[in-house]
Amino acid sequence: MNIRTLGVIAIIGRPFLGMDFTISSLQENYRASSLSGFFSLRYMAGWLCSIVALYRVCAAGNSNIGKSILVVQVALLSLGEAWKVYAIVQPAATTVLFKTLDLFWPVINCFMLFTGLAVLFSKQVRAWKRYIPLVVGLWFPITLFLVPRLLGGNTVTLYISSFYSAVGWLLLGISVYSSARTKKIIYPEETIARLQPTA
Repeated sequence: MNIRTLGVIAIIGRPFLGMDFTISSLQENYRASSLSGFFSLRYMAGWLCSIVALYRVCAAGNSNIGKSILVVQVALLSLGEAWKVYAIVQPAATTVLFKTLDLFWPVINCFMLFTGLAVLFSKQVRAWKRYIPLVVGLWFPITLFLVPRLLGGNTVTLYISSFYSAVGWLLLGISVYSSARTKKIIYPEETIARLQPTA
């Protein structure tokens, strides 16, 4: 699967977390459902595609630590996807496995801060696009910790979180998609020179 296709999947998946939040906010007594699991699965699938694409884009200029960070993010998202498949099949599960996988959700989001820094310092993504993974990584601490402390745990906070997620992950998908258009956007001149066939 090429980078452009991964970007399209990421763009399509971006609104699903916001949709899940919005639907849950309309319910007086929210209960986990298969639909909620599907929304989260679709959103995380787009996120996973973005990280896979970023790994391909950044691998040429990233350090071993940077590459490892991206690989760990992919692994965490894969575990998150497994949890969401479980949530679709049995949304009210109380097993140890389900609860263990559930713990990965905040870990996945928090780890995105390190992924954002790895992409930023790789210098393989150009212009504004290099900052977007870090913006996505800030979603969790800003909307689930800072905003509730400022505004309280109300519906407005939920809408802010939904809006941030939709915009952040949309920009992530767009940045991945647009990075596939030309190598000049992705790679510095010296990397392009190494890829040129020698006479």
